[in-house]
Amino acid sequence: MQRYTLILTLLLASLLGACKRDIDNVQATPTADLNFTASANTLTLASAGPADTVLRLRWNPLQFGLSDGSGIAVLPVTYTLELAAAGNQFLNVTTIDAGVNTNRRGFTAGELNTLFTSGLGLAVGGPNAYEVRLRATYASNQSVVRSAVQSLAVTTYASQFYVYGNTLGALSATSPKLGEVAGSPSQYEGYVYLPAATNTIRFSNGTTYGGGGAAGSLVSPGADISLAGPRMYRLQVNLTARTYVATATTWGIIGAATTNSGAGWNQSVPMTYNTTTKLWTVTMPLPGNNGTAGGNADFKFRANNDWAINLGSNTSSALPLLYGGGNLTTPGPGTYTVSLDLNTPNNYTYSIR
Repeated sequence: MQRYTLILTLLLASLLGACKRDIDNVQATPTADLNFTASANTLTLASAGPADTVLRLRWNPLQFGLSDGSGIAVLPVTYTLELAAAGNQFLNVTTIDAGVNTNRRGFTAGELNTLFTSGLGLAVGGPNAYEVRLRATYASNQSVVRSAVQSLAVTTYASQFYVYGNTLGALSATSPKLGEVAGSPSQYEGYVYLPAATNTIRFSNGTTYGGGGAAGSLVSPGADISLAGPRMYRLQVNLTARTYVATATTWGIIGAATTNSGAGWNQSVPMTYNTTTKLWTVTMPLPGNNGTAGGNADFKFRANNDWAINLGSNTSSALPLLYGGGNLTTPGPGTYTVSLDLNTPNNYTYSIR
């Protein structure tokens, strides 16, 4: 009996080995070309909004014929973009995921700008000559398939504007910065606290900018811009118009939550700027209760006891805060410390504890 078991085991092993060799020897060969195309080859990113799609790469999804003649294989194909400087022969490649079983990949102006300036570390400007191709892989034991090359000439823009000066210190990577205004290329905004009675500032995005001959004008390299302090300024820069606006701000909280009545919308309750935490704060009773008709737990933040600059939220107190956003709400009646954080452009936040 043991003799027959041994013979059967050897026979099965032989058959399985033959099957494995047959599978390994079957090759999958593409039945069509990738036909890799680009919607544009010359891209000036500042001419579009950061969220606008400026580049669309398309290709034919691969199908494979099996070398054993059994037909067309349905294989999961992973696509990867390979990006390299023109003339580099793809020796130094940056790879970008293009999905599985896909046939396109789009890029927004903001996405490409971040890729070229932050990811690749290129200086702002251009045009930067690059090449892109598509790599398709369908099995670890098979050769990759690559497309023809598409050429790209990409001109980038500065997504952040640094502020420096006599009381802020020399220009560095840690200098205060302004962020690009969403949907408005070449416009920047943010808040900077100037600690001394007399302060001078300049701006830089790789190019130095200062004040021009006319009030509020911006030229390169320009002159030092003098601003009185100690104050927090909202700084706005428009590189297209070559202008800047510096608005001194003090912040407060306003709304029915401060009085549990509509009278709370008549006057802001001042907040105090803490130079250590770099937050605007106020600790106060907030008696407002949304159980009262009219939404008496509602409030907002505003600057200079005026509605010209105010922050709220359009989605249930969600962050970040938005200029002119809807009302925020307190958790209910109580004494709270409310803090406003204006340190990160495009990501202004608050807390209530």
